[in-house]
Amino acid sequence: MNAIDKVLTMVQGADAVGEFSIEMALSRNWSTNNKRISVSVHAHNVMLTGTADTEYQKKEAGRIALTDPHSWSLDNELLVPGHPGK
Repeated sequence: MNAIDKVLTMVQGADAVGEFSIEMALSRNWSTNNKRISVSVHAHNVMLTGTADTEYQKKEAGRIALTDPHSWSLDNELLVPGHPGK
């Protein structure tokens, strides 16, 4: 395994840890503990997809995701029914 492969393996491992950590944090928060929010992490960029009940829930999910030490940036693609995108 060369140095680049080792770095990629470490980043992928950190992404998986970050994904799990963010999912657990969302499940512990009263406003974001629904099962319609999906989390994916790639190279420390967090992407939230799915459906939020309110704009507050969407913003709170983003805030929680960014407090995780594995997240460096956020792409909050959560949809709120009855509201236009982003």
